[in-house]
Amino acid sequence: VDGVLQALSRMSDLRMATAGEFTRRAFFNDKITLEDVRTLGELLAARTATQRRLALTNGSSLACVRKEAKALAHQLQECRASVEALLDFSDDLEQTEEESVLQDIKDRVFECFLQARTLERRAQATQRVKEGVTITLVGATNVGKSSLLNTLAEHPAAIVSSTPGTTRDVMKVDAIVGGYQVIISDTAGIRETNSLAREPSRSRLGQLEIEREGMRRAVESLECADMIFLVVDGSGDILRHSSMDECRLLWDAIARRVERREDELEEGKESVVLIMNKSDLVPTSMRDLQRETLVSRLQTMQPE
Repeated sequence: VDGVLQALSRMSDLRMATAGEFTRRAFFNDKITLEDVRTLGELLAARTATQRRLALTNGSSLACVRKEAKALAHQLQECRASVEALLDFSDDLEQTEEESVLQDIKDRVFECFLQARTLERRAQATQRVKEGVTITLVGATNVGKSSLLNTLAEHPAAIVSSTPGTTRDVMKVDAIVGGYQVIISDTAGIRETNSLAREPSRSRLGQLEIEREGMRRAVESLECADMIFLVVDGSGDILRHSSMDECRLLWDAIARRVERREDELEEGKESVVLIMNKSDLVPTSMRDLQRETLVSRLQTMQPE
């Protein structure tokens, strides 16, 4: 193929087509519509089977959304007309009739609000499929977040070490999981730093400053993520008092994030997944008890 292309390139009346040239010509000659161009672009950019299916059906989906949005706008215009009529002729109505009309308008507006929220959620879901679902791995130091990232990415993307605090910054990796594109972020481990600050050496204080910045970025990453994977050490260390304090710091940050984004989440859809890592270090007969104990301890940290 390369030889043929080289031979053709030596001809004076031939040249390589630029990217998208045939699509542009087809559009300007009314062979395809702008919607077809958008669909083709999304199809070429798709990395997963789910994204390809979405690209092929996106045209009909957009048509349905436009139809629903137009109907929603018409309903809102009718509500506005009803309000204006109520203001103009309120003197001709009894109080009970006026209240009845006003309540009917409120019900219709609220119904429009619910429909608009449904459209927004569908658009957000579509956008997540197109751009990828963002997942943030958070947890205390040395619980195996980087190992989990490498497993999901199917290649050694992050350095794995038994030394706590190896990961200092947010590392993002694109992966395909279950036919969906996901963007997985490995973050610095969360731990209490007050005891570490008692060591007055200059190098230690510099490391402490870097570690605190890494933890700040970890919290910032989980606040923006679509899903949070809370990784805990299931080998028994989680039950230590210091580890539970570290878990409490994470739990509080997650609770604040869920509270802020509650209106963006679909009802009944879990956005926080608890992963008990290193369970292979626990005897099989003790794993269920360890899991129940861990969940019970974490539940006591949840805000009222």
